[in-house]
Amino acid sequence: MSKTSFSSIFQGIIFIILGIIAFMYPNTSLLLLTTIFQLVLLILGIAKLLKVFLYKSKLRESNSFYVEIFEAVVFLVISAIFYLNPNLSLISFSLVLGIWCFYNSLLSFIRALRSSTSTYWLNLILSLFSLIASIIILLHPYIALFALTTLIAIYLISSGIDMLIYAYSKDNVKNPIQ
Repeated sequence: MSKTSFSSIFQGIIFIILGIIAFMYPNTSLLLLTTIFQLVLLILGIAKLLKVFLYKSKLRESNSFYVEIFEAVVFLVISAIFYLNPNLSLISFSLVLGIWCFYNSLLSFIRALRSSTSTYWLNLILSLFSLIASIIILLHPYIALFALTTLIAIYLISSGIDMLIYAYSKDNVKNPIQ
Protein backbone atom coordinates (compact mmCIF):
# COMPACT_ATOMS: atom_id res chain seq x y z
CA MET A 1 0.00 0.00 0.00
CA SER A 2 1.43 3.36 -1.00
CA LYS A 3 1.88 6.31 1.36
CA THR A 4 -0.84 8.21 -0.49
CA SER A 5 -3.32 5.34 -0.04
CA PHE A 6 -2.50 5.06 3.66
CA SER A 7 -2.85 8.83 4.02
CA SER A 8 -6.23 8.80 2.23
CA ILE A 9 -7.46 5.92 4.36
CA PHE A 10 -6.31 7.60 7.59
CA GLN A 11 -7.79 10.97 6.60
CA GLY A 12 -11.02 9.32 5.45
CA ILE A 13 -11.45 7.48 8.75
CA ILE A 14 -10.69 10.64 10.76
CA PHE A 15 -13.20 12.65 8.69
CA ILE A 16 -15.92 10.03 9.17
CA ILE A 17 -15.30 9.92 12.94
CA LEU A 18 -15.34 13.73 13.18
CA GLY A 19 -18.52 13.85 11.11
CA ILE A 20 -20.27 11.34 13.38
CA ILE A 21 -19.10 13.29 16.44
CA ALA A 22 -20.45 16.51 14.89
CA PHE A 23 -23.84 14.79 14.42
CA MET A 24 -23.84 13.29 17.90
CA TYR A 25 -22.53 16.34 19.77
CA PRO A 26 -23.61 19.47 17.89
CA ASN A 27 -23.12 21.75 20.92
CA THR A 28 -19.52 20.66 21.41
CA SER A 29 -18.96 21.03 17.68
CA LEU A 30 -20.33 24.56 17.84
CA LEU A 31 -18.07 25.40 20.76
CA LEU A 32 -15.09 24.14 18.77
CA LEU A 33 -16.23 26.17 15.75
CA THR A 34 -16.51 29.32 17.84
CA THR A 35 -13.02 28.73 19.23
CA ILE A 36 -11.64 28.30 15.73
CA PHE A 37 -13.57 31.40 14.62
CA GLN A 38 -12.09 33.33 17.55
CA LEU A 39 -8.57 32.28 16.55
CA VAL A 40 -9.22 33.18 12.91
CA LEU A 41 -10.45 36.63 13.94
CA LEU A 42 -7.37 37.12 16.12
CA ILE A 43 -5.03 36.10 13.30
CA LEU A 44 -6.90 38.26 10.77
CA GLY A 45 -6.79 41.25 13.12
CA ILE A 46 -3.06 40.89 13.69
CA ALA A 47 -2.43 40.34 9.97
CA LYS A 48 -4.42 43.46 9.06
CA LEU A 49 -2.54 45.54 11.62
CA LEU A 50 0.76 44.29 10.23
CA LYS A 51 -0.45 45.11 6.73
CA VAL A 52 -1.36 48.64 7.83
CA PHE A 53 2.08 49.21 9.36
CA LEU A 54 4.01 47.59 6.52
CA TYR A 55 2.10 49.16 3.63
CA LYS A 56 0.96 52.43 5.19
CA SER A 57 1.80 54.66 2.22
CA LYS A 58 0.21 52.34 -0.38
CA LEU A 59 -2.94 52.01 1.71
CA ARG A 60 -3.21 55.76 2.15
CA GLU A 61 -2.93 56.21 -1.63
CA SER A 62 -5.71 53.72 -2.27
CA ASN A 63 -7.91 55.21 0.47
CA SER A 64 -8.19 51.86 2.25
CA PHE A 65 -5.95 52.75 5.19
CA TYR A 66 -8.80 53.49 7.61
CA VAL A 67 -10.90 50.57 6.39
CA GLU A 68 -8.01 48.20 7.15
CA ILE A 69 -7.53 49.71 10.62
CA PHE A 70 -11.27 49.52 11.29
CA GLU A 71 -11.42 45.86 10.23
CA ALA A 72 -8.35 45.00 12.33
CA VAL A 73 -9.78 46.63 15.44
CA VAL A 74 -13.19 44.98 14.95
CA PHE A 75 -11.59 41.55 14.47
CA LEU A 76 -9.41 41.96 17.56
CA VAL A 77 -12.24 43.30 19.75
CA ILE A 78 -14.63 40.49 18.78
CA SER A 79 -11.89 37.92 19.33
CA ALA A 80 -11.20 39.35 22.80
CA ILE A 81 -14.91 39.39 23.69
CA PHE A 82 -15.25 35.75 22.64
CA TYR A 83 -12.16 34.81 24.64
CA LEU A 84 -13.41 36.55 27.78
CA ASN A 85 -16.92 35.08 27.56
CA PRO A 86 -17.10 31.68 25.83
CA ASN A 87 -20.87 31.40 26.38
CA LEU A 88 -21.40 34.71 24.65
CA SER A 89 -19.30 33.48 21.77
CA LEU A 90 -21.47 30.40 21.37
CA ILE A 91 -24.67 32.43 21.52
CA SER A 92 -23.50 35.21 19.24
CA PHE A 93 -21.41 33.16 16.82
CA SER A 94 -24.15 33.11 14.18
CA LEU A 95 -24.86 36.81 14.57
CA VAL A 96 -21.20 37.76 14.28
CA LEU A 97 -20.79 35.37 11.37
CA GLY A 98 -23.89 36.88 9.74
CA ILE A 99 -22.63 40.43 10.25
CA TRP A 100 -19.20 39.50 8.90
CA CYS A 101 -20.75 37.76 5.89
CA PHE A 102 -23.06 40.71 5.29
CA TYR A 103 -20.17 43.18 5.48
CA ASN A 104 -18.02 41.18 3.04
CA SER A 105 -20.98 40.58 0.72
CA LEU A 106 -21.82 44.27 0.72
CA LEU A 107 -18.21 45.13 -0.16
CA SER A 108 -18.30 42.54 -2.96
CA PHE A 109 -21.59 43.96 -4.23
CA ILE A 110 -20.20 47.51 -4.28
CA ARG A 111 -17.03 46.28 -5.96
CA ALA A 112 -19.15 44.46 -8.56
CA LEU A 113 -21.21 47.59 -9.23
CA ARG A 114 -18.03 49.61 -9.81
CA SER A 115 -16.47 46.93 -11.97
CA SER A 116 -16.35 47.06 -15.73
CA THR A 117 -14.84 43.62 -16.27
CA SER A 118 -16.21 40.83 -18.41
CA THR A 119 -17.38 39.04 -15.25
CA TYR A 120 -19.55 41.97 -14.12
CA TRP A 121 -22.84 40.03 -14.12
CA LEU A 122 -21.35 36.94 -12.50
CA ASN A 123 -19.80 39.02 -9.72
CA LEU A 124 -23.04 40.94 -9.24
CA ILE A 125 -25.18 37.78 -9.04
CA LEU A 126 -22.77 36.00 -6.69
CA SER A 127 -22.54 39.01 -4.40
CA LEU A 128 -26.36 39.23 -4.34
CA PHE A 129 -26.58 35.54 -3.37
CA SER A 130 -24.02 36.17 -0.63
CA LEU A 131 -26.01 39.16 0.62
CA ILE A 132 -29.22 37.12 0.72
CA ALA A 133 -27.50 34.25 2.57
CA SER A 134 -26.00 36.65 5.11
CA ILE A 135 -29.40 38.24 5.73
CA ILE A 136 -30.92 34.79 6.30
CA ILE A 137 -28.14 34.05 8.81
CA LEU A 138 -28.86 37.34 10.59
CA LEU A 139 -32.63 36.80 10.68
CA HIS A 140 -32.41 33.15 11.81
CA PRO A 141 -29.16 32.78 13.79
CA TYR A 142 -30.07 29.58 15.66
CA ILE A 143 -31.19 27.81 12.50
CA ALA A 144 -27.93 28.89 10.88
CA LEU A 145 -25.95 27.36 13.77
CA PHE A 146 -27.81 24.07 13.53
CA ALA A 147 -27.45 24.02 9.77
CA LEU A 148 -23.74 24.80 10.06
CA THR A 149 -22.93 21.81 12.26
CA THR A 150 -25.15 19.56 10.16
CA LEU A 151 -23.53 20.68 6.91
CA ILE A 152 -20.05 20.24 8.36
CA ALA A 153 -20.96 16.76 9.60
CA ILE A 154 -22.37 15.81 6.19
CA TYR A 155 -19.27 17.22 4.49
CA LEU A 156 -16.89 15.31 6.78
CA ILE A 157 -18.69 11.99 6.42
CA SER A 158 -19.13 12.24 2.65
CA SER A 159 -15.54 13.39 2.17
CA GLY A 160 -14.30 10.62 4.42
CA ILE A 161 -16.21 8.00 2.45
CA ASP A 162 -14.96 9.54 -0.80
CA MET A 163 -11.36 9.35 0.46
CA LEU A 164 -11.77 5.71 1.43
CA ILE A 165 -13.25 4.87 -1.97
CA TYR A 166 -10.44 6.77 -3.65
CA ALA A 167 -7.78 5.00 -1.58
CA TYR A 168 -9.09 1.54 -2.41
CA SER A 169 -9.85 2.18 -6.06
CA LYS A 170 -6.77 4.27 -6.77
CA ASP A 171 -4.95 1.51 -8.62
CA ASN A 172 -7.83 1.40 -11.10
CA VAL A 173 -7.57 5.11 -11.90
CA LYS A 174 -5.13 5.90 -14.70
CA ASN A 175 -4.45 9.57 -13.83
CA PRO A 176 -5.41 10.27 -10.22
CA ILE A 177 -5.15 13.86 -9.05
CA GLN A 178 -2.60 14.00 -6.25
